[in-house]
Amino acid sequence: MRVWLAIALLASTLGARSQAASPYAIDIPAWFTETFLEFPEDVREAARGGKRLMLYFGQDGCPYCKELMQTSFTQRAIVDKTRKHFVAIALNVWGDREVTWMDGRRMSEKELARALRVQFTPTLMFLDGTGAVVARLNGYYPPQRFSAALDYAAEAIGRTREQLDRAGLDATLIEADALAWRPDRAFDAVYEQTCLCALYPDHWRDYADQLHRWLAPGARLYALFLQWLRPGAAEGAIQGPPYHCDVNAMRALFPEPRWAWPKPPYPRTTHPRGLAELAVVLEHRA
Repeated sequence: MRVWLAIALLASTLGARSQAASPYAIDIPAWFTETFLEFPEDVREAARGGKRLMLYFGQDGCPYCKELMQTSFTQRAIVDKTRKHFVAIALNVWGDREVTWMDGRRMSEKELARALRVQFTPTLMFLDGTGAVVARLNGYYPPQRFSAALDYAAEAIGRTREQLDRAGLDATLIEADALAWRPDRAFDAVYEQTCLCALYPDHWRDYADQLHRWLAPGARLYALFLQWLRPGAAEGAIQGPPYHCDVNAMRALFPEPRWAWPKPPYPRTTHPRGLAELAVVLEHRA
């Protein structure tokens, strides 16, 4: 029996209780939740209410944090959607309050931000019912995109199950941190779309190492590498998500002899927004 893994980065949703004003960089909505920042318990408490945890990381003088609070979190539809699905907790990337992370480690807010590689503010992280970080939004998303991310996150697993049922297919659906998950067996194939391009490029090496661990020798990686080169790239800007997956960068990320590359040209699929994807099948070598 051959084992396949399809990967997509999922985004989740938020919820509420009242919070005293403001040891935070930006005044946050009153419906954010004040807790003892013991996240294992916070995750369990959210799950008992049928919700998930959303962590917001902000800092002083952050114009995009202010924009998030004053633009997205003043829109009734977004607020209602967030409160319905998530428990929202605010953290200061330079803060000194003690937190307990999911593995039991105690540290300050700023140490947690470093441990989670928070490099932008605002950053929003979504935890599943086991406490795994299943999605993150790095930087500011305009209201329409932010609302769409919440929609997809809240319903992605349910929609996938419905599609499988309609097609008469059987599959195991797993929500987990793609950078930490360890399956109990190697796969014969991995289908990679929307995960790599959604990760900040500093995480790409860790993700590529995960793919190496997940695949058996001789297995295939079916990859769609996003092509969306913005003007800022000429000055060295890192723009996304989604992030441009330059084929030269991909060859460095998945190098010979660990991976066997076919010869170009590669099939190219275009999208209405002006971006495209290159379809490449890599063979995994031991």
